Amino acid sequence: MLAPLSGSAQVVSSSGSHRAPVTPAPASEPATPWAVGLSISGNFFPKGTQSDFVQPTVTVDHGWLHLEARYAYEALETGSLWIGWNFSWGDSVTFALTPMIGAVFGVAKGFAPGIEWDLTWGPLELTSTGEFVFDFANWEASDFNYWAEARVWPWQWLKLGVALTHTRAIQTSSPEQWGPLVGVQVWKIGAAVYWMNPGNSSDQYWSATLSLNF
Repeated sequence: MLAPLSGSAQVVSSSGSHRAPVTPAPASEPATPWAVGLSISGNFFPKGTQSDFVQPTVTVDHGWLHLEARYAYEALETGSLWIGWNFSWGDSVTFALTPMIGAVFGVAKGFAPGIEWDLTWGPLELTSTGEFVFDFANWEASDFNYWAEARVWPWQWLKLGVALTHTRAIQTSSPEQWGPLVGVQVWKIGAAVYWMNPGNSSDQYWSATLSLNF
């Protein structure tokens, strides 16, 4: 009578010797892609108020890893380097969260814990970046900076919304700046225009952003 085969039966070679069972190689998992983003924002002020300036940002994401470099965001003539951890949840409603820690150098010197998050439901989107800068060069200037947007995407290529921000880089009579925005997204290129503090002749300014993601 033949004995039943065990679950780990040996394989007999053509020479009659026994060798270990052959197990199929596991399917290779797709490599986690790198994502790089570059954005440049120009801020334009009425004559006689604040000087115009440019604010660049570079981001690199790889799975859970988030790296970011900024200039003229926390303060003028100030740079910052960041490392963070990416998390995301949801399907029809999605929520992405990135806690970060950053080093700040330049006119402001110190460190900053920060967070970025994005909530999307269909064409509606809320997004925000916030941080608290501990400024060792001027402790009294330590402050919470943020940029937040509420957007609606009536089409995949068009966004409309409102922005709210507070940063030392913007020097107006009001600590908070707000204004409407309109933007377009074509392929991997995005552009947006913001009219901040509309109707206030002394504090209003324009901001234009060009972004590239690859």
